[in-house]
Amino acid sequence: MYSYVLTAAGKKEVKRLDKQFQRQVFNDIEEICKLRHPSESPNVLKLKGKYDADTYRLRSGEYRVIFRVISRVLIIDKVFNRQAGKRRYK
Repeated sequence: MYSYVLTAAGKKEVKRLDKQFQRQVFNDIEEICKLRHPSESPNVLKLKGKYDADTYRLRSGEYRVIFRVISRVLIIDKVFNRQAGKRRYK
């Protein structure tokens, strides 16, 4: 079982979300923490390119969660809206 922590930037981005979306994102994060490895979830993809070796993306409804896996801990780096993210994180 995995645990998770949010970076300062991750906390700031989560606070901007409506309460219902915060619940949705945290429910999805807790679900992947129960798996043997987060990549077993169909909503999780490993990222390539400029990202670290163990960086993944979780799709949670309209939102994306960018996280790293280090020693059975998910480090949540970013949480953003899919549509805004296309413009914001290119």
